[in-house]
Amino acid sequence: MEAAASLLEVEHVKVETALATLAAQHRVVVESQGEDMAIYLTPLHMAEVNVARRLETLINAPRQIFLLTWIRLFCGYRAPPAWNWPNAAGTIKKAVTVKCW
Repeated sequence: MEAAASLLEVEHVKVETALATLAAQHRVVVESQGEDMAIYLTPLHMAEVNVARRLETLINAPRQIFLLTWIRLFCGYRAPPAWNWPNAAGTIKKAVTVKCW
């Protein structure tokens, strides 16, 4: 807070009051990180949390799901509605041989 007050050339109390007001209005998210504080705009915090959750899901997913998700996101490829996992290798090979980037 002292650094922010110094940069803004205002009193420390004004920074605390403004931050408390913004947090009460849910315009910012304040996270404690040890002795420091991280302050995020709410939409950016939500986006970062959602990306982290999605990455965690992909990391913990079976390899085939990870590959298909990657292919879908970056190449726009869609698996057939009646997906047959035993034949997934052939479909994945077909999808990745098409240049999509």
